Amino acid sequence: MSIPSSFIDRLITSVNIVDIIGRRLQIERRGGAHWAKCPFHGGGDERSASFKIYDDTGTYHCFGCKESGNAIHFLRKHDGLDFMEAIELLASYVGMEVPQQEKPVDVSGAININTKAAEVFIEQLKSPSGKPIIDYLKSRGISGETAKFFELGYSMERNPSLHSILSPKYEKQDLEDSGLFGSNDNGEMYDRFRDRLMFPIRNIKGEHIAFGGRLTKDKKDQAKYLNSPETKTYKKKYELYGLYEARLVDKRPETLFLVEGYMDVIGLHQHGIKNSVASSGTAFTQEQLRKILSYTNNIYIVFDGDEAGQKASWRAVENALPLLREDIRMNFIFLKEGDDPDSYIKEKGKEAFIKLADEATSFSDYFLQTVKKQDDLSSIEGSFYGCSICNSFS
Repeated sequence: MSIPSSFIDRLITSVNIVDIIGRRLQIERRGGAHWAKCPFHGGGDERSASFKIYDDTGTYHCFGCKESGNAIHFLRKHDGLDFMEAIELLASYVGMEVPQQEKPVDVSGAININTKAAEVFIEQLKSPSGKPIIDYLKSRGISGETAKFFELGYSMERNPSLHSILSPKYEKQDLEDSGLFGSNDNGEMYDRFRDRLMFPIRNIKGEHIAFGGRLTKDKKDQAKYLNSPETKTYKKKYELYGLYEARLVDKRPETLFLVEGYMDVIGLHQHGIKNSVASSGTAFTQEQLRKILSYTNNIYIVFDGDEAGQKASWRAVENALPLLREDIRMNFIFLKEGDDPDSYIKEKGKEAFIKLADEATSFSDYFLQTVKKQDDLSSIEGSFYGCSICNSFS
């Protein structure tokens, strides 16, 4: 049995190597970096620390003995664990279940196809057929620079189809694994995305693993947004749209804003808020929260000002409760009915949005306010036995 490489990648990006090593060594912060006395040479009795920990890459390096690696390597050498034991220990720290499979899955072909597809969509956006999409982006206040940064593209409504462009170059199985194509009753493949503004979804390494597509005009019986299905490269509950891009701006952002949609991330970035991520067309999950906590302890939840947004905010509370620590700061920004982060910052600007963050509701206040609305807290018994929300976590 083996562990999927995709899981190992997610595990490495979900753990905080500074925390892992800090449980075992005394760490000092110096010059914006983390240092410790190397445990692998000199018995940890160095005069000055030579063991540097890079939290942005999840690695370490000793300038004395040249020992280096990631969290898995560290646990194996320091704790004397074998590979599987190190994986299971790291997974237990972040609450991930270790999957196993008979053979490793090669996803390089699917990732190559997604990368090529992103290039095709960019070229189609630049073509005459893409002009309405460019006009749409301009109407939303999105500059060419921002569109380029997020690699926005366009999927053609008519020929040439993406399948006709890519099928001569790639194996059918890899085309199927990419999630870009569906199959009809005759087994013929067709483009999943047609006549849509395309949002490439990149993992923390910058690999193209999926896409979101948005209609820019109403079409009968078609959803406004269409997302790639679950594939070997894309597990929705683990991914956050915009995290790779946010870390291009700042490897270790002090704060991250969690929003709902692609255009919220892009609109905030356009107006100077370049540290937002979206939950990729799915409800905010514990796995996504763990990933955020690998990069920052300060989170602002900013969902749309409608009933669905309110429910999503409470869902974030439910997922956060088992993971909260004293050093985590989670706050909630509640927009008015009809507003979303993109429309708000476009109308009122960056300073007004920052003011919303300054006046945000803390996790504890939001939790208590919501509980009081739903349960009888007028007595001790009500507090502990009448609170259905609290009891759900007991």
